[in-house]
Amino acid sequence: MIKYPAPSAMSTDITTRPVRDENDCTGRVRHFRALSKTQAGFTLIELLITVAIFGIIGAVAVGSYTKYVQSSRRADAQLALLQIANAEEKFFSNAGRYTASLASIGYTSTSPDDFYVMQVSTTASGYIVKATATGYQARDKSCAEISLDSGGNQKAKDSGNADSTDKCWK
Repeated sequence: MIKYPAPSAMSTDITTRPVRDENDCTGRVRHFRALSKTQAGFTLIELLITVAIFGIIGAVAVGSYTKYVQSSRRADAQLALLQIANAEEKFFSNAGRYTASLASIGYTSTSPDDFYVMQVSTTASGYIVKATATGYQARDKSCAEISLDSGGNQKAKDSGNADSTDKCWK
């Protein structure tokens, strides 16, 4: 008959279990670790899943941020268009005509933050000022060209030459 120690003498650690060693003739009970080991770190699969989740979140965040930046840079074109229109009206009040030269109204061919190339053309009854996206802003396909005329009409075109005024002149 096998003698086991009294329950109070046995270990209460649930990770061990009493096992009789077959080669031990004394009948003593020895304690062994349970078959499952405690986890000491992350598995490769867990790390790959975490990296994939962060990659997806990052891709969405960067896309949203890029659209926000492009949208905010449109204000650079709108500011330049309004400044040039104001300068054209001032020139008209002094000279009695509009000018097609940005230099004659004291303006350069780029917007203040250099995201747009500015052009002005005259018509029989007024002028049209156009801002065309350049550099990194040229990736903004929905507002490739923004314009303002002497009547205050605001217009915009996308890269396919379709009207996108509602989106660009918010």
